[in-house]
Amino acid sequence: MKNRLHVILGLISLTLFILMQCVSFSTYQTPETLAPGESAFGGGVAGVVADGSPGFGGVELYGRHGLGPNVDGGMKLGGMPGLYYFLMADVKYQFTGVPPIVSADLGLSVSAGSGRTTTLAWYPMILVGTSRLYGGVKTILIRGTFEGEAFTVDHPLTGIVLGTRFGQKFRLLPELDVYFSRQSSPLIFAGIGLQFNFH
Repeated sequence: MKNRLHVILGLISLTLFILMQCVSFSTYQTPETLAPGESAFGGGVAGVVADGSPGFGGVELYGRHGLGPNVDGGMKLGGMPGLYYFLMADVKYQFTGVPPIVSADLGLSVSAGSGRTTTLAWYPMILVGTSRLYGGVKTILIRGTFEGEAFTVDHPLTGIVLGTRFGQKFRLLPELDVYFSRQSSPLIFAGIGLQFNFH
């Protein structure tokens, strides 16, 4: 009976992990917004640990642009070739100008994957820290369809974001994101981004 319960819990965790692969787990940004007219372009690669097993977390390309004082926006394209792809857009507002810098970000993504899976996800996030070292909290709310049937992930993923930045014009952005759900063990996402900033 105990082994059967472990198998059922493992299958639930695997199903959730596959469905959640259609979203973006990365952050690749500090709490500091880009100056008006400033732009950034970059890419990232990541690994993931789910249920104690390591795996490849996907590849992402992204761009950001300073839209006005204390406001920037970005777009991100990512996924795993042959399995799923997503497109995400977000807007970030910076509340404070001196450390601790506090900013709020809201993102939206759409994705398509194998098995005629499509998802729509919202990403509210708060980041706090400096332009060099920061942390935050992010939630991922997922809705979608699988084989034509609508589904909602009833338990949102809530994550803790930790990151740092090296460099000024060329930036290295290592980060660690840990997501929690009542239906599965923590999902650990470790990524590194490389970014170029320009006016």
